[in-house]
Amino acid sequence: VPTQPNPTTSTPTSFPTFFPTQPNRTTSPPTAFPTFVPTQPSPTTSTPTAFPTFVPTQPNPTTSTPTSPLTSTPTSLPTPPPSRGPTIDTETSWIQLIQSRMPSVSFEDSTSPQRQALDWMLGDSYSLEELKNDGDDRIVQRFALAVFYYSTNGPTSWDLENRDGWLLSSTECDWGERSFGPDVECSNNNVVDRISLWSDGLSGTIPREIGLLSSLTFLGLSRNNLEGTIPTEIGVLTSLTGFSFSRNANLSGRVPTELANLSNLEELYLYNTQLTGSIQSDLCSTLTDAAIDCGEIECDCCTSSGSLGVTPC
Repeated sequence: VPTQPNPTTSTPTSFPTFFPTQPNRTTSPPTAFPTFVPTQPSPTTSTPTAFPTFVPTQPNPTTSTPTSPLTSTPTSLPTPPPSRGPTIDTETSWIQLIQSRMPSVSFEDSTSPQRQALDWMLGDSYSLEELKNDGDDRIVQRFALAVFYYSTNGPTSWDLENRDGWLLSSTECDWGERSFGPDVECSNNNVVDRISLWSDGLSGTIPREIGLLSSLTFLGLSRNNLEGTIPTEIGVLTSLTGFSFSRNANLSGRVPTELANLSNLEELYLYNTQLTGSIQSDLCSTLTDAAIDCGEIECDCCTSSGSLGVTPC
């Protein structure tokens, strides 16, 4: 009977032995985790050490970068605006002025006589400086003459002497000075009143801007190679006493009816052209000298004496 308790003791001893063994495993994991977790901060400590070292290093290039732009940029940038600004303002004001006198004038085409004339004036010291106190009429007058020069192919077809005598950086009243007479004549107040370019190699067309020369009394363009038509704006030149477009074989189209507005016209020369149309009777009554292709142009001035009108009409 006493022998039985031994197995009983053995059995309970077995269970307690098993359960206490488990805590050893429990003790081991906690030991491993704390060991692993503290191990991580070591790289973290090196990382912050690297960043502070790297970040302060950046300011050195930053210091050199502002030094270069800040020194050169303020020096170069403010310089262009003072010279460019006034030119832009001048261009705008001139365009507005010219278009107020003749709204149809366009400057969009960079190769047009109008744009070329404006660009020349914007680069001409006399136009920029000397015309400031001379009033709007001088600006418009200078522009109209420059357009005439480019429209009639001044840079390429005019005789060399004429070509070199125009678009000077001086008063337009000095343009075209020659031994036998000037191309341009002015009144005492620098207003152009006569243009005479006979046999001077003009080609191209007569620009409508000729109508901006409101004080013109004579326009002589005979014996050249002009083509196209006579612009209707010729009719606003009510001070004209004479004009001659004879012997421009390619000048064509109808004679502008606006010629009837030229009540002061005394001399009219329109022969050896391809012009057609008619000359109003009222105009013929004021003419003292006329030469017209009567076979092509109807005019009371024409007689049976031939293709040319008689003198006086």
